[in-house]
Amino acid sequence: MVCHFCGHPLPMDALFCTHCGARQYGTEAADENPPADIQPDWEEKGHLFNLPSLFITVRDVLFTPVLTFRYLNRTPHLFNALLFAVLCGSVGFLLNSLWQSLMDFRQYLPQGYEIPVFLSSAGVKLAMIFIVPLGIAVGLFIGAGLCHLFLLLTGGAKQPFAVTFKVTAYAYGSTSLLGFIPVLGTVAGAVWAVIIQIAGLKEAHRTSYIRVILAVCLPAIGCCCCAAAGVVLLLTGLSFSGLSGLF
Repeated sequence: MVCHFCGHPLPMDALFCTHCGARQYGTEAADENPPADIQPDWEEKGHLFNLPSLFITVRDVLFTPVLTFRYLNRTPHLFNALLFAVLCGSVGFLLNSLWQSLMDFRQYLPQGYEIPVFLSSAGVKLAMIFIVPLGIAVGLFIGAGLCHLFLLLTGGAKQPFAVTFKVTAYAYGSTSLLGFIPVLGTVAGAVWAVIIQIAGLKEAHRTSYIRVILAVCLPAIGCCCCAAAGVVLLLTGLSFSGLSGLF
């Protein structure tokens, strides 16, 4: 067998990798000694803005979400997960904004309007840099709260809210870095985030996929239904007002 994280060859009964130190899963020794909880590398190192730990955590979440969230720690401390999501989300937004600014610049360059348009666009994006972190934090609490509520309704919430929040924060924080890919990065990141969140919540809460899928998708479906109902009511009101004007 090989290490799940670094690919180093290991004995069949290895509990930890002799090369990178990562705990192994699915082995006989690991099954006999399941850990109580495991912190993501970002939290385990205990240092803020530790870039190597941040990249390790992003790699683990993107490529091994099942193993990463299977024994996720259940401590109620949310600051590290929140900081991770805010940092990654802000960087992803900045990278995506740089691409958009570059495309705007090239678009307006032949007409000779590149300076005012580019500067005005850059000014808006600069202001957004200070607004985005707050928006990410608020959105995380709302999104994780709705997800945990629907997990409770579907019977899938086997762990406290902190676990749901951490899975959501690490899933969306890691995938937001895909914003460096022009055009498709944001869409691919959103889809990948949902997939990671479903896999992570299933493992962290020790529940079924169907319960998690319902908990993740029902809020979005409910929002779409409310938006559709609002549009129908608006159109109905406009049609009635138009008809009343005829008489």
